[in-house]
Amino acid sequence: MAICQICQKGGSNILSRYGVLCCNACQLTHRYHCGSSIMIIDRIYNQEPNCRYCRFKRNLEIARINDPIDPVTVMLDDLSARHKHREAVFHKYHIDRMVSIEEALRGVQTKCFAKSNNDYKFTFDERSTMNQITVVGFLKNLDMVQRLGDDQRDSTKFVRGVRFRYAILATAFRSYETKKGYLAIANGIDIFPDLTKIPDGVFDPKFLDKIRCLLVAKLSELKVTLNEFLILSMILICASGQHIDLSDNGKEFMRTQMNVYGAALSQLCMRNDSKNGPVRFVELLSVCQVVETTYQHIESFAQLFRMAVPVIPSRELIKFE
Repeated sequence: MAICQICQKGGSNILSRYGVLCCNACQLTHRYHCGSSIMIIDRIYNQEPNCRYCRFKRNLEIARINDPIDPVTVMLDDLSARHKHREAVFHKYHIDRMVSIEEALRGVQTKCFAKSNNDYKFTFDERSTMNQITVVGFLKNLDMVQRLGDDQRDSTKFVRGVRFRYAILATAFRSYETKKGYLAIANGIDIFPDLTKIPDGVFDPKFLDKIRCLLVAKLSELKVTLNEFLILSMILICASGQHIDLSDNGKEFMRTQMNVYGAALSQLCMRNDSKNGPVRFVELLSVCQVVETTYQHIESFAQLFRMAVPVIPSRELIKFE
């Protein structure tokens, strides 16, 4: 009879879950803990002997050392959990006040969030702000960001510099998964603020439609899977670091990380289709260029919007920096 590595009890329901051999009760305890806290990834692993969370983390580390698990599978499990958590927080909560990038980087306190019910009518500012809060939380808690050199300024610069590009890809994938043919933050809310207050002729409707549809169309054309998106998003995050003034150590570390995720994406493509894997790999990388094009178009829109309607206040967190 198998033994649970967390509670040390035997049973017939002992299976490998999240990379740890454990019973259903310990798995549910861990999952409940992860689902009940908005910023669970911020929780510190203190190696407390009586804490199930710490025991789970300890055994996960042991399992990764002793069990030759496929590293790409481990990577995807980790990224999938982080992605699902970010999406769950984004959909379940909202915040109706101004939030600065500095506050988001420190971590917005749980008490500041309000739970959203099915009848709640979101505003553009609320959805955009929550999108950025969850994106910043996702980025700053990535292992590679926390290990980004000895200079704390590198990690702060990095998150500030890549957050919009990653948010564009994540938002596009959310739209693609919900079978929308255009970029929408969520709940039918456009990626652009209220355009009714802008004088006619400032923006070409075709230009706005191109921004809305270009990236989602690319994802749809390639039929990008969740696993491909997860690794591709990490490549985009690393590549976006090229636009940031990091230290020499920080730049070198990001280049190393991009090679790691590039190799993982290549392996995933070959695993899915050994004959056409290299072609698929190149096709997926082309998504990063479409993200950059969309980013540049949105930046142009933001500059024109501020000139056309300078009196409309914008939440600091959703401004282009």
